[in-house]
Amino acid sequence: MQSRLIEEQKTKVKYSYGAYNKIKGDCQWIRLSQGCPHQCPWCYEPYQNKIFETPKIERHKVGIIDMNLLCKHEALQILKDLPINNGNTIEYEFVCGIDYRFLTKEIAQEIRKHHFKRIRIAWDWFYKDQMRIRDALKILYSVGYKSKDIMIFMICNHPSISFEENCKGEQEGYS
Repeated sequence: MQSRLIEEQKTKVKYSYGAYNKIKGDCQWIRLSQGCPHQCPWCYEPYQNKIFETPKIERHKVGIIDMNLLCKHEALQILKDLPINNGNTIEYEFVCGIDYRFLTKEIAQEIRKHHFKRIRIAWDWFYKDQMRIRDALKILYSVGYKSKDIMIFMICNHPSISFEENCKGEQEGYS
């Protein structure tokens, strides 16, 4: 059932694949990789992982539009290789969020070192993952991020997740 949903969704919407490097005003938008092992039914990201060459960073605000950079074996080295300064301090942002399942203290230290702003944690599945989300938050706090620097977003009301599951946080006083 789930694989059928994935295939149906992928045929309905065009999705941009491949390397990406666009400059709009004072921002640069790049894609360093594609691919994700999870194959969530609401996502159009391909399963196969690909790594792209890092483009020349020409702006001081850089949005990385990868769906799941952290799942790649090369993720830590890719982060280490990002320039920190190009005449100005470069501020990076994971536009699509980070996958808490692949966050390590070493990766968190690297994203902090590289001035990543507005950290988004993608909590894409079940309420039962709350302790893993808490662990990811602890890792981010341990390297110097504050709660105001971090956002958590969830996919809600998808047919593969029950209404009851979507309401659990509210029922237990987390709204």
